[in-house]
Amino acid sequence: MVESAWSLLPLLLMLLLGVPHGAYDGPLLWRFSPTSAQRLLWLTAYLLLVLGAFMFWRLQPEAAFVLFLALSLIHFGRSDLPATALPGGSAMTIGFGGVFTLLLPWWHREAVSGLLDLLQVPHQRFFEALSLFLLPLWLLAAGWTCGVLLRRRQQVGLLTFAGQVALVLVLPPLWALCGYFCGLHARRHTRWVLVVLQDSTAVRRQMLAIMAVTLLLALGCLWWLSGQATLVPALAQTFFAGLFALTLPHMLLTDWLLPRLLGSGTAATGAYRGAIPHEH
Repeated sequence: MVESAWSLLPLLLMLLLGVPHGAYDGPLLWRFSPTSAQRLLWLTAYLLLVLGAFMFWRLQPEAAFVLFLALSLIHFGRSDLPATALPGGSAMTIGFGGVFTLLLPWWHREAVSGLLDLLQVPHQRFFEALSLFLLPLWLLAAGWTCGVLLRRRQQVGLLTFAGQVALVLVLPPLWALCGYFCGLHARRHTRWVLVVLQDSTAVRRQMLAIMAVTLLLALGCLWWLSGQATLVPALAQTFFAGLFALTLPHMLLTDWLLPRLLGSGTAATGAYRGAIPHEH
């Protein structure tokens, strides 16, 4: 899977078009920090979490991979939930979020095993747990999700869920993830944040600057890892370790801590709880 240019392209697309959507974290933290000291504190915490997560992946790849999947399941699941309040939020989070974190690795077991070997991630116990426990749990959650969406006549949400499952079943794993990550997740997150920040010119400048720094750091990591491995493993390690390093502070600081510090009545809190309407 990862020995050809066909497999390099989705990694490059996600690195260039998907990962930089996290650059909006900077303007968010800047906008909702009233003092320079608080802004410096946020920035320091963010950078330390990025560095710590990257080193954790390098030192404990198996534990980091499991944590990355759990964070991604929650993050993807919550961002895909319909804006309308629906029952069974936790089950629906697993239903939506498990498409690319549980169904995809099980459906493409051989290809994903090869990728995890390149990432130097031991995966035997993961696939055992996936087959015995995690996938049946996802199937129950997926059934619940479809039932709720049908009863509430959430046709767009149901089509979105079915479309994501179809991506996993039809496309190679990296291309399926690329289609979702770049075409839906990153675009939707960007739209939410622009609504919160009112799409100002200053915000765009900050976002572009942070995105440039992010890409430069990624290129630096790729150059460093390429000295230890060939291009394809180095690119795969750069992407997934870097994505984990950005996901951890993104969820801890901007998805969880920031809304709680601001209180339940703010625009930022609404954005990260799905109150800003999207395609659903």
